[in-house]
Amino acid sequence: MGRFYANLTLRTADQASVVQIAQSSGRTARISSARNGSIVVFDGGEESDDPEFVHAQAELYSGSMDCEALAVINHDDSVLMYAFYESGELVDEYISDPTHFDLDEDDAAMVEQGGDARALARAFTKPADAMKLEAILRADAGEGGVYTFETERHAALVSALALNPAAIGTGFAELEQQEFPAGFCGTDFVAVS
Repeated sequence: MGRFYANLTLRTADQASVVQIAQSSGRTARISSARNGSIVVFDGGEESDDPEFVHAQAELYSGSMDCEALAVINHDDSVLMYAFYESGELVDEYISDPTHFDLDEDDAAMVEQGGDARALARAFTKPADAMKLEAILRADAGEGGVYTFETERHAALVSALALNPAAIGTGFAELEQQEFPAGFCGTDFVAVS
């Protein structure tokens, strides 16, 4: 069985303001310390891996902080999805394998993979990195693919975008069980309830 997790990376180092947004929205969450100029929000709600909820959270935090936000869902290490927001506006969506879920043929044909490498490069790194990001987004996964697990693709994206590594392979449940990302400990996360 693969990993299931969801989190939201914000391009800001202002942890206090992110904590305040979580508190004012009445959410149970863990907020990482800033690394690489970004903070990761781990929501504790049951709906935290629902794509509609993830979009709403990305819109809320990104709009309130006037910053970029990359909301990620890893589904059983088989599918990586993201929603990329700037200042509360949806810029891009991505799903690594649009055919993974049980969709009939017509619905599967309507689901697009997405993933705008140029938009990500412009927002998070530099335009010259767009080709590297494109290769990460389009690489095959699974047995015989470039990425055996989608956590590996997520790690490659975080590295290429120079984001906070706390996001890689980690969700609220792991933090609650005191399973911290490599290089992090309990004091690196503010608890909001």
